[in-house]
Amino acid sequence: MEFRILPGRYSLVRLEPDADPSSFLNLTGFVSLTRTATEVSVLCQEAAIPPALEVSRGWLGIELVGPLDLSLKGVLLSFLDPLAKADVNILAISTYDTDTIFVPEALLETAIGALQGAKHRLVA
Repeated sequence: MEFRILPGRYSLVRLEPDADPSSFLNLTGFVSLTRTATEVSVLCQEAAIPPALEVSRGWLGIELVGPLDLSLKGVLLSFLDPLAKADVNILAISTYDTDTIFVPEALLETAIGALQGAKHRLVA
């Protein structure tokens, strides 16, 4: 399978469960918003994060080239397994068309090497 590196640095923001995340909805680029009973999480480009929020910074995105057929099995696992074996921690986001994996900036080269070692191909 093919993958590409998303431009920019990303951050994961934690908001309270009753927070209004609408200010994040007009951002461009990759934005993922998830609401659960206990929190609202937003993953977006680091430059868009206002100060004074609970945030994990310095993530880089690895996007599987899609669209992927939803009936395929094991696609995400084929990426996660080599990353786990290379001791790379991840954040994974799935959409209708593809999967995107975020890795700490310091581990990007390790992640790319692990994925290429598993026969995945980096494309521009």
